[in-house]
Amino acid sequence: MIEINPNLYGNKDIEEIEHDKKVREATDAILGFVVKSKKTQLLAKKKLLLLGYDDIIISDAVKYLCERGYIDDTKFCISYINDAVMLRFPSKRLLKFELERNGVSREIISNCFDELGIDDRKLIKSAADKKIRITKGISYDKLMKYLFSKGFEPETVRNYLKENLDEEMKQR
Repeated sequence: MIEINPNLYGNKDIEEIEHDKKVREATDAILGFVVKSKKTQLLAKKKLLLLGYDDIIISDAVKYLCERGYIDDTKFCISYINDAVMLRFPSKRLLKFELERNGVSREIISNCFDELGIDDRKLIKSAADKKIRITKGISYDKLMKYLFSKGFEPETVRNYLKENLDEEMKQR
């Protein structure tokens, strides 16, 4: 290890200098991970923990990256919702569960849903339309089970199908 000349750093003591050095190392180690695709604070902390950094260094490194905009739970949430809605058509309930699992707070999730105008009526319509388009001749029961698997509440699914599908579909 390199010896540090305390005269070069003014009032900082050796421990503080060592701490700053470790925070910089942790920040450098995680920077590619958070820049490549948006990450939450929790995901960054887990990655740093896997890399062997202690809690204080992790906390300071994540704080540093948040202050500089590399980590932003709100941006992650918006990006995650947009991607999921375009590709998988999950319910709000399933999205909320996945986002909470990734460390996004309920308040941020709620604000993002409001900002993006996400509601289960639109999501269920998109999911059902895509499934019907892709699976020609899908039965009513199979469509219902598919929508349940996407995390939609059974009552919401039944109401949607009752209001929007014709009798021909129910006969299949």
